[in-house]
Amino acid sequence: AALQYASEQRRADQAVVLAACVQDGRALQMAAYQLRSNKEVVLAAVSQHGPALRWAVEPMLSDTDVVVAAVGQDKCVLRYASLALRSSREAMLKVVAREGRSLRFAAEELRGDLEVVSAAIFQNPRALKYATKVAVLKVVANNGFALRHADHGLQRDPDVVRAAV
Repeated sequence: AALQYASEQRRADQAVVLAACVQDGRALQMAAYQLRSNKEVVLAAVSQHGPALRWAVEPMLSDTDVVVAAVGQDKCVLRYASLALRSSREAMLKVVAREGRSLRFAAEELRGDLEVVSAAIFQNPRALKYATKVAVLKVVANNGFALRHADHGLQRDPDVVRAAV
């Protein structure tokens, strides 16, 4: 990253770090700690390189705008978000609308929430794989063909199969 050889003073300079993050989001890992919680800097980094979220610090790991931008680059980065955000229905509705398969990293209660699951499978039907049995039962009862996107174990579950036919 561009900041790798920069002085500590440069790594703490918001303008320098912002410019570096716009070019390469991985520069966030070399930024001064206080800039890793700066929304403008972190947004620039994750918009360029979603996995840069791993180098952000609170409150950025709980910031919906930051996490949604990161997920837009890489669906797996939700694992770095705070548990509070992954448990927030409002935040997860925004996240799964951007990348449905991020449902995988949502709190379990939200993987059973029909509205959250519906938003996820609307964006990507394969997200049903990460839904709980309760949600899958409701989805396949309305659309039996959705069963093909459910977790393999649930595809063989007698209750789920009955609901799908």
